[in-house]
Amino acid sequence: MHAFESAAGTAGLVERDIAVAGMAIRLRFAGDELAPLMRPPLEHLEVAAGGGPEASICVFDGASTGVRIPDFPFSGLDVRQQGLIAGYNGERFRTVYHGDILDPPHYGFNALSMFDAAAATAIFWVESRERVPWWEPVEPFRPALHWVLAAQGRHMVHAAVVANEHGAVLIAGKGWSGKTTTAMACACAGFGFLGDNYAVLSDADDDPIAHTLFANAKLRPGTLDLLPELASGVVVRDVPEDEKLVVDFRHYRPAQLQGSAPVRAVLVPELTGGDETRVEPASARAGLMALAPSTIYQLPNNGGAGLRPMAELVRRVPTYSLKLGRDPRTAPPAIARLLEELG
Repeated sequence: MHAFESAAGTAGLVERDIAVAGMAIRLRFAGDELAPLMRPPLEHLEVAAGGGPEASICVFDGASTGVRIPDFPFSGLDVRQQGLIAGYNGERFRTVYHGDILDPPHYGFNALSMFDAAAATAIFWVESRERVPWWEPVEPFRPALHWVLAAQGRHMVHAAVVANEHGAVLIAGKGWSGKTTTAMACACAGFGFLGDNYAVLSDADDDPIAHTLFANAKLRPGTLDLLPELASGVVVRDVPEDEKLVVDFRHYRPAQLQGSAPVRAVLVPELTGGDETRVEPASARAGLMALAPSTIYQLPNNGGAGLRPMAELVRRVPTYSLKLGRDPRTAPPAIARLLEELG
């Protein structure tokens, strides 16, 4: 924190408050180098500054502020899977290194995420703005947001979420299963959009609630062949050939960017090649297996404690297999019928 405060003292302090699943989080940027890059996917969550936030995320880079963080007290041998640092991840402190520490002198991304649970404060540091890869500003501060939310009983999950007046469905599955294409087809059909890759779950007396987090969706280029109307919403095209395009719902369909909705079902998509999309009952285990592996893999320190809310979710709401037809436009009517039955 001393390095961040020094950077903010040198470059100035930019603060914005966001509300995620009813939780007040303050984004604190040292200077204005990273704020324009990292704020946009979270701007729809911004609220007027009120009392003290429940948590803070402090953001700075070394190049524009002239402030270096202390030398890393670890070596490449200490960097584990997901960038977790051995010896620096426990009940109070969490640490993730972003980059390839075995590739000197630049070490890839060369960024650090840390969290102090006692202070409810996270830090995101990067060497320079130029070192931020294209995907990080699309879904910024994922480890930090995961840590601060989980500390207050909210949980990020890897799933797409769409909703109508009857409630929301979580669409969960591995890559190339049709998750994003189905969510985008639902958005094109007028459903509310809560997320493409990540959503936040909280509990309520009667229903689990899904909350929006990032305002973006990431599409494979082939999705535009199936849903060409999405082309007007693509804001990030300059990506490697095998990477994804980005649609910003704040500009593309702002009226459909929905804050929260009660979860009615978990859907596990499966490409069948048939003419129509149909919905069939599936086991709670199938729902958990669709949600848990990718969530645990993508979010650090999300093992045992992170598994419980997903297990509780599939215990409380039904799971269905979504047998996808060739035309993604057949999915929204099938999902709408299911939500009407469940709602």
